[in-house]
Amino acid sequence: SICYRNETPGGIIRTLAVLPEFRREKVAVHLLKYACDLLREAGIGHLEAWVREDAGAEAFFQRQGFSTSYSYLHFYADGSHCRDFGQCRILDCFVLSLYGEYTGSEPDLIRASADRAYTCALYERPLDL
Repeated sequence: SICYRNETPGGIIRTLAVLPEFRREKVAVHLLKYACDLLREAGIGHLEAWVREDAGAEAFFQRQGFSTSYSYLHFYADGSHCRDFGQCRILDCFVLSLYGEYTGSEPDLIRASADRAYTCALYERPLDL
């Protein structure tokens, strides 16, 4: 399954974007409704959307009946910052760039050492709405 949750067959919204000149005209609402209708007819029971620190997207999905069920800190480190996250135990092997996901209780420590970090949140909605 491609979905984070597997209780029912699910679908994932990878990208939902509207050109700037058409925003505030409910285009995204209509696209989402159309997709939900098609998915429901195909027997899909829920829909997931991953959002990366985007207040507008978060508010949109909440208004459309989605709720947050999981989140993690997504981070990148390059060069000397990689040492803050541990060293490779293989002789003569040096980590020069790394990507990680953090689910612990001290995200500020990760943010302080990473070159880039942002929260990814899973928004979910049953399709019986």
